[in-house]
Amino acid sequence: MTKKGLATIVLSLLGVVTGRMFGIVELIIVGLSLLAIVFLGALITLAPRGRLVPSRRLRPQRVSAGQTAHVDIRIQQVGRFSSGLLRLSDGVAGTDGALIHATPMRRNQQCQASYRLPPSVRGVLAVGPLVIERQDPFGLIRRRVAWLDTSELIVHPRHQEIAPPPRPRASDLASAVTTPTQVRAGEDFHALRPYEHGDDLRRVHWRATARHDDLMIREHDDSREGRTTVLVDVREFTVAPDALEELLSAAASVLIAATTRGDDVALLTSDGSGPFEALDRKGLGPLLDALARVSLVRDISTLGRSREALRRCQRSGTLVTLLGAAGVDNESDLATGFQAHLPFRFGKSSTHPHGIVGNFSTQWTNLLTERARLGR
Repeated sequence: MTKKGLATIVLSLLGVVTGRMFGIVELIIVGLSLLAIVFLGALITLAPRGRLVPSRRLRPQRVSAGQTAHVDIRIQQVGRFSSGLLRLSDGVAGTDGALIHATPMRRNQQCQASYRLPPSVRGVLAVGPLVIERQDPFGLIRRRVAWLDTSELIVHPRHQEIAPPPRPRASDLASAVTTPTQVRAGEDFHALRPYEHGDDLRRVHWRATARHDDLMIREHDDSREGRTTVLVDVREFTVAPDALEELLSAAASVLIAATTRGDDVALLTSDGSGPFEALDRKGLGPLLDALARVSLVRDISTLGRSREALRRCQRSGTLVTLLGAAGVDNESDLATGFQAHLPFRFGKSSTHPHGIVGNFSTQWTNLLTERARLGR
């Protein structure tokens, strides 16, 4: 029942009562006529009209913050009678949603509508549910039915165009070998090192273990390709909320730059989540999805879990650490086993005054330039 319908019922009852009290037949007729219109509107709205088949499609299902996604709504009438006037309301989290009006459809007819979503912030945007409203031509009676569940639009962090991280030099790769035993097997470079707590026992080199009387771990690296590991700090006491988005944007920028060149990449967070790995640009989606869902956690511990996670990974290539500016632990232990380490710290609020305060791409370029000048 709409406000207009309620007002009509009140006026009709008032007309009938007034006409009866004062003996005015015309008022009684007008009141009964209004009641009849309301009753007719209820029949039109509530009468079965067959089945509607709605569908929703997001194009694309993943976007970067600031990009535009399109939502396509399709309604097909499979009933025997006309669908009547329809009003479609598709909810969008944080907004009033989208409102679509559809004209009556006959059997097997369909209508299509589309609207744009320009998300400006990273995260997961809930779209839906789709509510179909049917009302009579007089606008007195309204019936609402929820047809479609909620869909998710994943909004990745903004990313900047930066140069890919440097690949370790051949001398760096050689220096990482803790034993002179180096062999070639196909395209892979094999390096042996002593076992450390947390290493995968499936990577134990038993022949070298017997020779050295100590567990030896085999590491694999393709000398033609690089490997970049990105560690993201999500501890609430180290990362300011206003710096989190820049930190995640930097992580996305590094991952995209590395995979564009053809490197393997891995993503870890300080709460121990991961590793999320990708072999090429096509496999980067799950890593960016993980960044879209990141939130700060109440964790006052050190980066011990991150160190354990890094030990479980295949430690090689370049490590990029993106940490908060406050309460940062000693970063040197994190880079053990990596041939290159690019550290960055973020902080922009009054409680976290240090760290990156400008454009990350500029800071990245300056660091790469300095390392190239120093020959590191």
